[in-house]
Amino acid sequence: MALPGPKPARYWKDDDFDQLRAAILAILPGAPAAGALTGTSLDQLTAAVLAIGAAVAKEVDLGAATIPAKVYSALAAGQSQLNPVAAIYNTVAGQSIPNAAWTTINFDTRELDPIAAVTTGSAWHFTAPISGLYHVAATVGGGGTTGQRIITLRRNGAEVQRGNRLAANAAAGLTYCVVSGYVSLAAGDQVDVQFYQDSGGAAGLESSPSANRVSIVRVPGA
Repeated sequence: MALPGPKPARYWKDDDFDQLRAAILAILPGAPAAGALTGTSLDQLTAAVLAIGAAVAKEVDLGAATIPAKVYSALAAGQSQLNPVAAIYNTVAGQSIPNAAWTTINFDTRELDPIAAVTTGSAWHFTAPISGLYHVAATVGGGGTTGQRIITLRRNGAEVQRGNRLAANAAAGLTYCVVSGYVSLAAGDQVDVQFYQDSGGAAGLESSPSANRVSIVRVPGA
C-alpha cells in the first residue's frame, strides 16, 4: 500500500492518516486491527514506525528525526491527528528515602506513556524521544517530623531546576515538595526527579498517587 502523496503533514486530511496507519499495520506480524493495538502489538508498532521513519519523513516533509514519535503517537491513540509526547506516572510504594542522601524517586505506576519513554526502577528516568522544549512537574510527599525536605529536577544526571525547600511538618508528619519548569531536551536526553531529607534516619514517602506524581509533556511546535 502506498503512502499518501508528498505534502506537508499540516495539509493532511483524515483519509491520508488512515492510509498511513493502514500501510504500517500491514507490515506488522498478524496485521492487528487499530483497536487491538495493546501490549506486544504496540511494541511492534513502535519498532515498525522507527524502522520506516526516514521513508515516512520523506513523504510527509517533517524530518526523519521527528516523524517516528509523532506518527506513533497518532496511531497508538487511534486518532487522525498528531499528539504531543507525554508521560504521567505516580507511586504508592512508600519508597524509603535514606538520611542526607539525594535519592531518585521511582514513580513506578504508569498513568500515561504512549511511546514508552519512561524506565522505572531505582534509576527511574524519562528519555526524550525527540528534541524540543518539555514541561516537567513533580510532587513528592515525604514523611518524618524533623529536618528539611528538598526536591530537584535533573537532566542527564545534573541538576537543572531546584524545587522548594521546606522544614518538616512536625504536626502532620508529612511534607510536600513541588518542582515545575520548562527544560530543553535533545533526543536521548534523560530526566529524573530526586528528593532529599535529613531527619536523622530513613523516611518513607506517603502512599498516595496524588502526593507522588510526575508529568512530562513536550510543548508542541517548540
